[in-house]
Amino acid sequence: MKRTLITVLVALSLLAVLFAGATAQTFYTSLDHVIAKSLITSGDTSVIGNLAVTGVTAMTGNTSVGGTLAVVGDTSLSGLLSIATVDELTVANGGTITPTGTLQRLTAAGAVGAALGAPTAGAYVMLLNTSANTITITDTTGAVLAGNAALGQWDTLTIVGYGNSWHEVARSNN
Repeated sequence: MKRTLITVLVALSLLAVLFAGATAQTFYTSLDHVIAKSLITSGDTSVIGNLAVTGVTAMTGNTSVGGTLAVVGDTSLSGLLSIATVDELTVANGGTITPTGTLQRLTAAGAVGAALGAPTAGAYVMLLNTSANTITITDTTGAVLAGNAALGQWDTLTIVGYGNSWHEVARSNN
């Protein structure tokens, strides 16, 4: 009896070790909190909800953030800062330009004049006229410009949203 019990225990132990080894690569669990001195992931990593990081964060390869990325403190980038373009806006005469991205391309069917829409606080926008027609952005309420900005093809107007107005940072006559 004793010998049979020992044999069964050894067999069960071997099965447990074999099973643990076979599933070691596919370990998944749901955790409420994770505290670690170092965390390294390979492959795709998804975070659902908020991710708070204190200290230095190094990311290599492509990193995508859906939604808002808020950085408190200094930020340093090496290499080029690439800003994705958004859909081109077609400006109508007497219309309103409401930027939807940092690099906002503008086009018009003819020479037009338009005002800037309500600003987004802290938004930094470069308006780029890609059409052969002049687009004049009027210096009206809601815009603090150095006068009307007549943008010919490839001309830019850079603005920043502050308070209730867009404030001119720079313009370039190209």
